[in-house]
Amino acid sequence: MGSARARNIHGVCRIENVIVHPGYQRKGIGKGLVTEIMNLCSEAHKFELFTGKYTPGNVAFYERLGFSVVTEMEATENAPVLVYMEKRR
Repeated sequence: MGSARARNIHGVCRIENVIVHPGYQRKGIGKGLVTEIMNLCSEAHKFELFTGKYTPGNVAFYERLGFSVVTEMEATENAPVLVYMEKRR
């Protein structure tokens, strides 16, 4: 149904690859995955992630979980516009 990955390095937990199968989206699975990562990384003082600016709903999803947009990365030939978001504990 869904998966996510995170790395905790020196108190900074980077959340990566949060994905939920389209048939199971909008059922709280993504929120549960991100919340569980934050609970498991209890020693982290900051959580960070990159997400697509124009992927429908991505930025708003993370904002509802308390993340804020810090900066945008310009698009290149091989990459879309990304936003860097973070949440401090």
